[in-house]
Amino acid sequence: MHPAPRTGRAVGPAGRTGPAERAAAPAPRRAAPAAAILAAAALALLFACREGPKPFEPEAPPPPDPPTWRLTFNPGQDHAPSWSPAGDSVYYSADELFGLPDSAGVLMRVAPERGAATPLFPALQSDRSYRWSAPALAPQTKRVAFMEIAAWGRTICGDEDFCELAEDTVPSEAPVGLRSLVLRVRPAGATGPLDGDPRLLVTAPGVRYDATLQHDTTVGAFVVEVFPFQTLFKQSRLPVFRPSWSGDGQRLAFADGQRLWVWTPGAADATPLAGTTDAAWAAWRPGTDVIAFTRYARDGGTRRWCFSRSSTTARVTCHQLQIVYANRGAALATIRADGTGYAELGAGEEPAWSADGAKLYFRRDDQLWQANADGSGATAIPGTTGGHEPAPSPDGRYLAFTRASTENGTFDVWITTLAAR
Repeated sequence: MHPAPRTGRAVGPAGRTGPAERAAAPAPRRAAPAAAILAAAALALLFACREGPKPFEPEAPPPPDPPTWRLTFNPGQDHAPSWSPAGDSVYYSADELFGLPDSAGVLMRVAPERGAATPLFPALQSDRSYRWSAPALAPQTKRVAFMEIAAWGRTICGDEDFCELAEDTVPSEAPVGLRSLVLRVRPAGATGPLDGDPRLLVTAPGVRYDATLQHDTTVGAFVVEVFPFQTLFKQSRLPVFRPSWSGDGQRLAFADGQRLWVWTPGAADATPLAGTTDAAWAAWRPGTDVIAFTRYARDGGTRRWCFSRSSTTARVTCHQLQIVYANRGAALATIRADGTGYAELGAGEEPAWSADGAKLYFRRDDQLWQANADGSGATAIPGTTGGHEPAPSPDGRYLAFTRASTENGTFDVWITTLAAR
């Protein structure tokens, strides 16, 4: 789990040092004797060489009145920040946690002022086989929606044109993207098994068998299509499929990478929204039936055949056609939950709404922006260069987001102040 601030007075949105406190600081003392200086130097060396913070220890507090501060310090990936309705917790998903180095995806919460990060469902998430992502708390019903990554699409030959195998060898497989997900809904704080929770199987586009394809003398082949959303997820684990609640907490919007869907938890099926080809990043506007999303433009695709064959008989054992689509740009769009009223708002991706639905936050030109609900008046938000996945606090004072660290390239959650800007 994430290390929490080291001992010391917490400083963040709720604990800043004011001018009066700084003015009350004692006057400087005269120079200390040489012996005292040596003792102080030895003490400083001792603390400089001590071990780093243990799991769940507080991290060192940020400077007074910081406009932007790092909230999590995970050695793995942190993604999909969202806020509790009261604004007292930031929810997110994490992997490779302290204490759980093999964890694939754990749902977490932490105070925005920083502190100890804790799992949302500790009774279940000690099982490292779960890969959970993108938690979203319903504003009215106190239910948590999240995605479980169930399976990956595979390619038999990786980046090679063919694989030579022994006669009885199964082709090795390399992951190329999402194959299937499970959308789950669970009461906040639940401790029981998952069996009774509403769930929906989501099949992501990307892997299929086509019996009509012909290569050499063989008819029929597996087709692996790598769409832009697959590339984004594979490279950085960005949860393009994240769920988003309607304002009344009764329905969910989500994307499977090719279109938007609306689902009422407990229903057997979800409803696809026409006109949302290549949709990702669903974001339901509070108090309305409008859903914002990102539409990725893609090219015609680069096609390449690969196959596995026996190294002893040269017999081909499997044909596979790989089609990789390049991302030609991203546009923000909105549509009503009944599939009508489609409108484009300009360039951008990863949209999120303010709690009153008046402002839209999104990523553009490698930083985060805010605009009016119709896309007008767009302005860049300082301190968010490299930012992804914006999530405004319910009171509109802060913006949580993710950003890759300069140390190891993994993502952490950050917070910036909006009210003073």
